[in-house]
Amino acid sequence: MTGSVRERVSRVLEPHALEWGLAPLASLPIADREEKIRAWVADGLHGTMDWLARSIESRIRPDDQWPWARSVLVVKLPYDLPAAVAPGSRPEVAGYARGRDYHYRLDGLLKAIRSGLEAEFPGLTTFQFCDDQHLPEVELAVLAGLGWRGRNTLLVTRKGSAFHLGGLLLSLDGVDVPPLHPDHCGSCTACMDACPTGAFLQPGRIDASRCLSHWNIEDRHTTENVAARAARTEVFGCDICQRACPWNRRILTENDLPGRWPASWEEWVDLCRPGGGFQSLFTKTPLRRAGRHKMLRNLLRALWNTDATRAAALARRALETETYPELVEWIRARLESAPTPPGAAGLPDPASERERDPA
Repeated sequence: MTGSVRERVSRVLEPHALEWGLAPLASLPIADREEKIRAWVADGLHGTMDWLARSIESRIRPDDQWPWARSVLVVKLPYDLPAAVAPGSRPEVAGYARGRDYHYRLDGLLKAIRSGLEAEFPGLTTFQFCDDQHLPEVELAVLAGLGWRGRNTLLVTRKGSAFHLGGLLLSLDGVDVPPLHPDHCGSCTACMDACPTGAFLQPGRIDASRCLSHWNIEDRHTTENVAARAARTEVFGCDICQRACPWNRRILTENDLPGRWPASWEEWVDLCRPGGGFQSLFTKTPLRRAGRHKMLRNLLRALWNTDATRAAALARRALETETYPELVEWIRARLESAPTPPGAAGLPDPASERERDPA
């Protein structure tokens, strides 16, 4: 138990071979952040994420909710960032959401780190977070010297921006302030320019209601806003701004979906029909958050933007068994204004009397 606080923490983290940062919580620049966050919420730029407005205090002043916290440890867990596919060629899921949910991976990792730290520092109080506790993970990572905040609001480093973030609030005193990572965006605006909806109003300021990821993950009801009309392959999440970042060019990987996942639009639509197997296949992935009916909406809306005839045919197929009232209503309204494919039957009977699918 000898050495500085940082050296002792480093010994605990060494077996995990992670990039990590440690900083005193008191060095979080509250005044500047408070003004920006309050203005962002007041301007309604948080889209449908009302929970952001409700948790604004803990995002601005985490030490108010956790008054014992003196320092913060942040870790980065990289993920594969896939290269782009041709628009409309197949459904696209963002790189972070492929495979097992990152919350499970980080949860186990952080628990092991927490146990090690509690053994190294008897009496230590800790609190674990991973994109689920209304904490400003990116700001805390910047504070810990892990990178800089890019113009697309993500943490960026010389090794790219494809990282999951998680960490621990700690009652550790005596933590020195690490040097801030220099901002290497320079005059580059590639991420902002690449966004098809113009969601980035200014560097570091995003209108969530225009963001494709917000639309296909958070927004459960809108089908005709700028994001819905811009979707081409993006059915869960979006990697467009990350792919455009020069710091990510070297880390782009082949765009291969996990082996058990469907590949074609038809296979995805069938999977998202009632009883199609969506829940069993995606139960431990981020896609479970959307649910099968929302994924079906995303699939049909994106395909309608690139191949209306094919989308209409798949919508008719889906409507034969669909039970979710809001989705049924939207599909029927869309089909009434869409061209009828050659040989297609008329609209099925309304599904309003069927039992609602809980999926």
